[in-house]
Amino acid sequence: TNVAESNWQDLEVYPNPATRILYIQSPATPDAIRVFDLNGREVYRSESPRASYQLTIDNFEEGLYLIQVLFGNDLQTIKVIIQP
Repeated sequence: TNVAESNWQDLEVYPNPATRILYIQSPATPDAIRVFDLNGREVYRSESPRASYQLTIDNFEEGLYLIQVLFGNDLQTIKVIIQP
């Protein structure tokens, strides 16, 4: 198991569905976190996230979003539902 694989295995994004705050936790600090709506529009970006990260989402519209977490050259995408 390489470092990137262990980061993915232990990556947590919760709650799902989410209403006000989305928590992103990983064993290592990601290089970036990006959020996209289903139209492919980037609605949030952090180039300096922490291993335990809180994202306030109460200003996002209701719907399905894609959370991208980047570790080096490895990218994982997680689907999250945001509700009012």
